[in-house]
Amino acid sequence: MRRDKSIYDAAGLQIVLIGMGTPEQARQFQRSLALPFTILSDPGKQSYRAFGLTRRLNLARELNPQSLSRFVTDVARYGVARTDQDVMQLGGVFVVDRAGIVRFAFTALRASDRPSTDEIITALR
Repeated sequence: MRRDKSIYDAAGLQIVLIGMGTPEQARQFQRSLALPFTILSDPGKQSYRAFGLTRRLNLARELNPQSLSRFVTDVARYGVARTDQDVMQLGGVFVVDRAGIVRFAFTALRASDRPSTDEIITALR
């Protein structure tokens, strides 16, 4: 997302990340990766439930080249971190307009699932 920030900016989108950590963990995450986005914390995962995001129910689904590649890349880039967060929780990408209407919704079925920037921008046209 950082790589495509200028594309999102040009489309008038403001990126807000929501994580399940504490506010301090969110600040540390933002600082450590120099992320230019607002990061909110939701340790109770209320937003995850509100948007219908599920947990990994089928670990066999995660055993595919794309997920394994993302895992290896993430470990190489960020190292292996101990976490008290729910590593089984899947994420999603949502575009919500100023009136609170969801204009784009993507819910992950695997940890490696992400919509492309083009998919997000095209859905908003």
